[in-house]
Amino acid sequence: MEDLKAHWDNVWQTKSHDSTSWYQEVPATSLRFFETVKLSNTAPLIDIGSGASKLIDGWLSQGFRDITALDISANAFVQSKLRLGVDADQVTFIEANVIDWQPERCYQLWHDRAVFHFLTDPDSRERYINTLTTALAPGAFFICGGFSTSGPQKCSGLEVQRYDPGRMAEVFAPWFEVLASENETHLTPARSEQHFLWSLFQRR
Repeated sequence: MEDLKAHWDNVWQTKSHDSTSWYQEVPATSLRFFETVKLSNTAPLIDIGSGASKLIDGWLSQGFRDITALDISANAFVQSKLRLGVDADQVTFIEANVIDWQPERCYQLWHDRAVFHFLTDPDSRERYINTLTTALAPGAFFICGGFSTSGPQKCSGLEVQRYDPGRMAEVFAPWFEVLASENETHLTPARSEQHFLWSLFQRR
């Protein structure tokens, strides 16, 4: 997957975080779903495809300190670390492609905004699920945000897989129970609309 890594390295080298189409000043839907599961602030959390997301800031502000951020491009973390300053020392940053990564521990919550929808072939989805289920023990939570059936067919020049609630639930049904789902209209910095589907799961 070196070509994919090179793609995202280039994106993060050539764009500021607040000019990317996925930029959010406040990750409101992510935080709202997160807050519904009412975890202890000692719970280990992981953000997949974290990039320069401000979700990490939100977790830190709520007193969480066992935080991991994973992204295929270390360049994405440069902007996060600059923004977080000394608080970056509270975060474990992992440079890896999630479908190749082998977790060395379990987490209480896995958050993914806009990684899973890039997995357009069954093999990649199976590898993602293998990693996900290894990293989450029964009772743990999984928040997934990806393009809905009315969302874009491409993002950052790459094909995506779009989902409706039934299809998203079906993909993860053997391992997860769906607790909630909703649609979100994300307004990009260029003022165009992107339609997302959000699902909250709990590990069986």
